[in-house]
Amino acid sequence: MANLAVFLFYWREHRDEFNWILHFGFPIASTLVLLYAIQQSFPLATPFDLAPVVNGVWLLVGVAILVVLRSRGNEEWLLKAGQSIGESV
Repeated sequence: MANLAVFLFYWREHRDEFNWILHFGFPIASTLVLLYAIQQSFPLATPFDLAPVVNGVWLLVGVAILVVLRSRGNEEWLLKAGQSIGESV
């Protein structure tokens, strides 16, 4: 998620500072290396080995919900959630 954030930040906010190698190439390469390491770390031999997959699916579901709600302009609940844990927006 941080690699995606770097790309989007420089692409949207600082386009004049955007560098294809630093802000696109390195994040893609490090994401691929990370995904390979994760895949090699979890041989799916038993049902308990599915936990990382289930967690990954839940992460993707959460991100999809955030994207849908943001695209609809429904961000009030997110502001209230931030306020409930003491963050000021």
